[in-house]
Amino acid sequence: MKLPYLCTLSILSCVISAQSSNTTNTTRISTSSTLPFNISTSTLENTANYSAPIFPLLPFTKSPSNPILTPNPSSNFESAYLYNPTAIVLNETIFLLYRAQNKSKTSSVGLAWSTDGVNFTRLDRPIIEATEPCKLCVRER
Repeated sequence: MKLPYLCTLSILSCVISAQSSNTTNTTRISTSSTLPFNISTSTLENTANYSAPIFPLLPFTKSPSNPILTPNPSSNFESAYLYNPTAIVLNETIFLLYRAQNKSKTSSVGLAWSTDGVNFTRLDRPIIEATEPCKLCVRER
């Protein structure tokens, strides 16, 4: 079985921000309650039209659309911070998995997708949530 192509989003020049930004960008972000298509074991990976990006070490050029994703105050699970993105390409769609935290710093994993790598649609709920409190995070009283 062929594994899907994985890379960190910073290499793809798609960057998310751990804090809200006051800068204006041209990124369009929307929210959806459904995925753009059903993902199964028969979903195409790295189709014939797909070509892997070349990863030069230098020079890095910051995209004017950065940050691509910022915290979403109207969605509790990702209301405070976004971190640690990674991307996978399926059916010529970039799926972005990212760690999200709410204001109480409870972590979960969010999902967003894009066909151009700049304009993303977010799933309106986390795909992985904490089921137990973090023992290291709870202060003894």
